[in-house]
Amino acid sequence: MRLRSGVYTSGVIASLKNNRDIVLFETNIGHAGEFIDRILYKRKAAVIPILMSDALASNQPSTCNVAPSLCNSHARRQFVDVINHFPDEVEQLLERYGEIWKNEHKIMELKLSLLERLEYHKAHSLPILEEIKWWGETHFNQQSIEEN
Repeated sequence: MRLRSGVYTSGVIASLKNNRDIVLFETNIGHAGEFIDRILYKRKAAVIPILMSDALASNQPSTCNVAPSLCNSHARRQFVDVINHFPDEVEQLLERYGEIWKNEHKIMELKLSLLERLEYHKAHSLPILEEIKWWGETHFNQQSIEEN
């Protein structure tokens, strides 16, 4: 068994129904998924919480059931990291992500409610995300890109 080294800081923002947030931070050798497990272990399972994070496996809880919502900023950053190797492909994907960011700015300008924001993204951003997903799956199945 390999001993852990390094220190990680994990943060959690819990948005409540009364429009207030609870913000928690923890700095230690543990991973975010373990932090989430400790926070949620007593939670009643009436409603499964939505957990937004990057896709790193150690950030996912192992003992609590959550509805995963993976972060588009982190996904976009993965493309930025390889733009020098695949400039044409990545540039197209970054332009598509740019449209999603523009949608978010429009939502802020319009001061939409959370439900209105969701509906706006479903109408305007979801088709773009589905296109990005289709692109990745197609190229992965054709073995023209790697899983990472």
